[in-house]
Amino acid sequence: MALTAQIQGEFRNWIRASLGLKYLKDGLVEFISSEARKQYDKHVGNTIQTACVQDYKCNSCLPDTLLPYHQVRNGQCNQGNPRNCICSRRKTNSRRICPEGGACGIFYDLIADEHTHKDPCWFNTNFDQWSSANGYFEFIKCFISTHGYKTKSKFSELDALALLSICQNNRRLNLIFHGNGFPDVLEKVIF
Repeated sequence: MALTAQIQGEFRNWIRASLGLKYLKDGLVEFISSEARKQYDKHVGNTIQTACVQDYKCNSCLPDTLLPYHQVRNGQCNQGNPRNCICSRRKTNSRRICPEGGACGIFYDLIADEHTHKDPCWFNTNFDQWSSANGYFEFIKCFISTHGYKTKSKFSELDALALLSICQNNRRLNLIFHGNGFPDVLEKVIF
């Protein structure tokens, strides 16, 4: 009889934990989606201005061919972990500047600058969709630290861990949480 009560108690705790994760996810999805769109629009504006183009509409750049803007500008990597940067993969002479005035390379560097450790996770994003209607979602996926999100195409497909990872790794979202009296909350939840 005592074992049954213990199992029921553990089951209730699992239900509570599941509901807690669901409510966390539901609460973060809309907030992160809105913030991602704002950041994306700002970065696209900066990209257009720096590249001197009318619009950002490239869909031909890929991680195997793109030359990041920092390589064009000064030839040195600006990322926290240069081994993760595409400029260190293969020789840079096999890479090309984005045909849209270097726009994708500029956007690439803006993503790296937005990451708290300047070390985005490029394996989750589709470079060729950065300027698409869903570009803001492809942009924000660079802040998810774990594999498995490349094929996701909308915020509702992300789990709570991915959303928390975005909040921790995106510099502006991290500042929002830290600025509102939640110091280290993301680190404590994730780790």
